[in-house]
Amino acid sequence: MPGGSDWYSTRLSNRTQAILADCVSRAYTHTELDNLFQRLDAVGADENEWGSRGNKLDRCHNVVAALTRRDPEGGTAVLALLRELLEVKWESAVISATGKPTPRARPLLEALRTDGFEFVNGRLVSSTPAPVAVAPELSLLEHELLRRELLVAQTHYRQAVDSFTEGRLEASNGQLRSFLEDLTTSLAERVTGRAGSDPRGAVQRLRNGGYLDPDEARVLEGLIGVSNRNGAHSGLSNEEEATFRLHFTTAAARYLLARIDDPSSQP
Repeated sequence: MPGGSDWYSTRLSNRTQAILADCVSRAYTHTELDNLFQRLDAVGADENEWGSRGNKLDRCHNVVAALTRRDPEGGTAVLALLRELLEVKWESAVISATGKPTPRARPLLEALRTDGFEFVNGRLVSSTPAPVAVAPELSLLEHELLRRELLVAQTHYRQAVDSFTEGRLEASNGQLRSFLEDLTTSLAERVTGRAGSDPRGAVQRLRNGGYLDPDEARVLEGLIGVSNRNGAHSGLSNEEEATFRLHFTTAAARYLLARIDDPSSQP
């Protein structure tokens, strides 16, 4: 069972929990689920409000939710279920002979990457000594985009996340590029009153208006430059690059929104 500092303050996103429940329901029979839930000390957690067990997917959703509630901060209970599935049940069928995730494992592994985990040498490990999941940042960013009615940017961002989780890396990179372009140009137009379609020009207008300092502007311009290289070209993106872009773009966008006040909230 996982433990120690490597698993500190870990929480799986709702998206990962849903994918996990689906994978577990497909991997185990009802009888195997009985034994699995006993090992996880989750007997009874798979029952509905009337005390009856439903189909396998319903049972697994209930157990994943119960394990998450059991340890909401550390997340070790639900991580035990993950390791049972990946390291015991699927074992050698997670990574193919070519070193790529198998079709059935790919959605779960890609979702776990956004939560700060990798599957390496047959083991689920954190990608940093104390993983900082990007999943809460995803939710917070989407909430802020919707609150500010940046709907085009929010649509591009949601499609980027969906594509990443489904393993369509080029599509994810392309949507992140469109998201960043729309976000910077829309914010610049709102606060400076000057419209434009060039994201670098938008960053310069934000800098000239005092909304960004020179270093912040350079970071954003660098991210825009990265997003325009290898973005949507088939075969040129890999998992490490796509993960970097998703994490970096998410963090930069949240920082940018925090730096620039919402004009609609001003008296």
